[in-house]
Amino acid sequence: MKADLRVLVSLPALALLLGAAGCSSSATSPTAPSAPVRGATIQGTVQTAATGSSAELSAFSTAGGIKVTVVGTSLSTTTDGSGRFVLQGVAGGSATLRFQGQGIDGTIELGGLVEGQTLTITVRVSGSRPELVSPSSPAGKKVEFEGSVESVTPPTLMVSGRKVVTNGDTRIKRSDHAISLGDLKPGDKVEVEGTTQADGSVLASKIKIEDDEDEDEDEVEFKGTIESITAPTLMVSGRKVVTNGSTRIRRGDKTVGLTDLKPGEKVEVEGTRQADNSVLASKIKVEDGDDDHDDGDDN
Repeated sequence: MKADLRVLVSLPALALLLGAAGCSSSATSPTAPSAPVRGATIQGTVQTAATGSSAELSAFSTAGGIKVTVVGTSLSTTTDGSGRFVLQGVAGGSATLRFQGQGIDGTIELGGLVEGQTLTITVRVSGSRPELVSPSSPAGKKVEFEGSVESVTPPTLMVSGRKVVTNGDTRIKRSDHAISLGDLKPGDKVEVEGTTQADGSVLASKIKIEDDEDEDEDEVEFKGTIESITAPTLMVSGRKVVTNGSTRIRRGDKTVGLTDLKPGEKVEVEGTRQADNSVLASKIKVEDGDDDHDDGDDN
């Protein structure tokens, strides 16, 4: 009887052991660690500024959230009811996030992303534009970037989704001419140099309009016939040409004065266009083959 009892006890124990082993093997398969996701992870929360737009955003969030997309890729997600989102597999380097929703459409720039990093951000929407609240760029860091002017609200402007602040020390230029903030307009392509601020904006030390056409138009070179001379100006084929002490006037290999020119002579003029559409000449060259030969014979 004792032997039988030991067998009866051993068999259930063996069954339990076999069952436990079976359960163990089936449980470990679904919970086995999956292959790690390459790239960086960006997670964050979308908020609203303390304005009337908060009601709109709350209503929109309950309807399904805000679409968040990594521009130029297929990565996208939607915020949950609390405004949270997660994007995985973002390539290292820099990324542009686009936020789209009811009355919302804008981008923010993120830089310094590295493989395996998890970056947590907070984005605040004011009106239709998103703005990075945290982490902000280190204050005082020098930056230089190019973009298109989206809006101008002195003393600030938006350039390709980035807030740029100006002050009395900001130099704003078109070609070599100093202009004011009011001369900028949406659509202008600009190059901005400055330093980052605690709120993520850029305090501009220099803003330069990148307008190749304007630069080309400032530089003038043309040929024509002298119609009249009234020092220090002359009319060349209907265009007013102004001379000054820096203007070089050449006839062949000789430097001559304005009084040596005469109506009817053909000249080539190089200079810059002025505000009144006249040309300030840097060089005037007489194109007169006969005169050149005569000068050579005299020598």
